[in-house]
Amino acid sequence: IDCQCTKKVFPSQIRVKTNRCRIMKRRKLPMTERILIAGAYIGLIVCVLKTWSTPDVITAREIHVVDASGQVAIDLVGLSNGKGFINLYTDSPPLEPRRPCVQLGSTPSSSGVVWVFNSQGKMVVANFVDQQGNGAVMTARSDGQRQVLLSTTDEDAGSIATFGKSGRWRCQISESPQGYGLLQIFGIDGRPIMAVDASESGDGLFSIFNSNGVPTAQFTSNPSGHGAMRLATNEGQSVIVGGVSDIGTSALVLKDARSGQSIWIESTDIGAARVAVVNQHGKYVSSIGSDKSGNGWLRVDDEAGRYAFEMSIDSNGRPYFQMMDTNGVMSEF
Repeated sequence: IDCQCTKKVFPSQIRVKTNRCRIMKRRKLPMTERILIAGAYIGLIVCVLKTWSTPDVITAREIHVVDASGQVAIDLVGLSNGKGFINLYTDSPPLEPRRPCVQLGSTPSSSGVVWVFNSQGKMVVANFVDQQGNGAVMTARSDGQRQVLLSTTDEDAGSIATFGKSGRWRCQISESPQGYGLLQIFGIDGRPIMAVDASESGDGLFSIFNSNGVPTAQFTSNPSGHGAMRLATNEGQSVIVGGVSDIGTSALVLKDARSGQSIWIESTDIGAARVAVVNQHGKYVSSIGSDKSGNGWLRVDDEAGRYAFEMSIDSNGRPYFQMMDTNGVMSEF
């Protein structure tokens, strides 16, 4: 009933007037319209339920996450070779594309890697796995040139290496094959020029190398803890050796690399000193020195090191001569 009366009345006072009120009949919808309306309701319910549920798997080649301004902040990319990357982007100047600041992916050897980039898009930090399966961390300059590498050597020892402007090694701290600490300095061409190491006996060793990587100067200590030094030719042959013996005597050896003969300047265990010539067979052939009393002496031997002639000063200050012939007969004067 569509009533146009505006006056409030009680039920007993209602007067139905045909000129003021009209009776409307409800229209019955056709079956087709009923089906369409029911389908619309069902579709709406399904859409609402889907928005409330969480799918287990999302399959896509690329997924982009944008910020409030609509620019990409994170993207996930799958490559045709089966590898994938995750990129995290940072703000960029107007009218310039965003550059990734962090990238997670995989290397050609199918190992994981994390790259960190600066605002110019240059890689400055990399955390990756080397070809031997060991972890490594590399840092670089602002232009992307590597500077420091933390890794594992082929001998499974930890290593810290620094690089120069050319990208070649400049310094490395690692472990020697004997298991001691090792510090190496490299030249412009990447070859070692200096090393702080330990000798086979476990004593400290400082080595200087030539351009061919051959040690030409070494300073160390012997097993008794005394100092020692060694100078060599460009082929590594020792020519000057000096040090302190186990009993506290000192020696300096000058050796000819071609003939093998040498000159020994040394102190003896009785408190004397001498200068000796040693042939290529390691035999003393001539000597000059002093005895424990401070008197001088001179001695000459044959190539086999057999006693031949000696001149000295006795306790009374008089010259004293001794000679031995080929038959071993001694003569004194």
